[in-house]
Amino acid sequence: MRHTWSIWAGLSFSFLTGCGAAPEAGAPGSPGSRGAPASSGAPRAGEQALSPAHHPSPDELGPGAWWEPPLSPDLLYPVPDLLAWTPTGDLAVVEGATGAVRQQLVTLELAGAHDLAYDEARQRAWIAESDDEGALGEIASYPVVAGTGGPTLGARAHEASLLSGEARLLSTPLGVVSFEDGGGGRWRLLGGGHASAPVPAAPPSSAWLTLGAGGPMVRGLAYGAVSGELDALAAAAQPGALAAATSAPLDVEAGTLPPCARVVAAPLRGGALMLDVSGSFLSVRAVKGAHTGAPALAPLGASGLRIEDAVGLRGGKLVAVLLSGTTEVVALEIDAQLHVASMARLQLPGHPAPSTLAMSHALAEQGYGRLVAATSAGVFSIQIQKDATGLHLGLAWGFEGGGLRGPVASLWTPD
Repeated sequence: MRHTWSIWAGLSFSFLTGCGAAPEAGAPGSPGSRGAPASSGAPRAGEQALSPAHHPSPDELGPGAWWEPPLSPDLLYPVPDLLAWTPTGDLAVVEGATGAVRQQLVTLELAGAHDLAYDEARQRAWIAESDDEGALGEIASYPVVAGTGGPTLGARAHEASLLSGEARLLSTPLGVVSFEDGGGGRWRLLGGGHASAPVPAAPPSSAWLTLGAGGPMVRGLAYGAVSGELDALAAAAQPGALAAATSAPLDVEAGTLPPCARVVAAPLRGGALMLDVSGSFLSVRAVKGAHTGAPALAPLGASGLRIEDAVGLRGGKLVAVLLSGTTEVVALEIDAQLHVASMARLQLPGHPAPSTLAMSHALAEQGYGRLVAATSAGVFSIQIQKDATGLHLGLAWGFEGGGLRGPVASLWTPD
């Protein structure tokens, strides 16, 4: 069963269409030479830019297709609450509809990187903290406690020590996986006060879980040692343990140097989708193991942009990325043939945290119909609408997140 911590709020839409103003050309961070697209921003050889101009009517979509009529502003909708951070480094429980801080907890106040995740199976919030020299840190968890005014966090519990480096967290039904860059990289499965033996593996830029006949697999996308190389990582998981991780180079190179490719789980679109920047286009490919499919491209209007985070929504029918160079969220509707059916863009103030070497949690799904994005200017709740004309994005009315920072997580897990 899905557990949703939510406040009820009226929706008010202020949408930007997918044909909004394009970012200015000449943004910093232009791709390098090997594996990078041509400076003209044209697609690579064999790639075809797919125009998102056609938006099918409800009759064309057929039975069971994803289509939503416009929502009335007075329609009530559940908005899950959030976990975020304050500018001073405190952990915050945030009302999802308003951005108000319900609870603020002082953590270790270490000056280095930090991360967080929501563990639905155990109803716990997890955080990772490290110092600015990567010499020490800790992974801890807090029980999520239901209350009449909304959820709060209980007493902190130590889960594991970080002897060196930073950690990023992935919540799974078997526990939380910690991806650490200390000692050349290692993965650990944490849960119930137990930490599994570390598995040597590179810290991924993206991580996700798949379920198959062989059992659960923790998968990752890592940037290889060779310029432009992208590696597919995998480790079988069972309660309390991870098997040795495998690594194989993907059959496609990164579209930018340094790489900025991301992979999101997409069970309704073949299992996983890889998003990358190719010149002035955003590319989407199916990923299965170390093999990738043909790309579908959506125009960005400028080169030099980078993906800092990506999420898949509704089983991969919708994907979204947070870009730097020009700070904006781009959402793509992906049809059953893995074509880009429509797109929408929304520019944001501030700058997203760079995530060149490690995965990021600057973008998260916030219930059905919302995203939340974190930049240096705050945390933003974004409404998503799909109608007969395509996708639309707009800032959620009534949400004030200027006093918040990322990483972020939603106290909600999709079905």
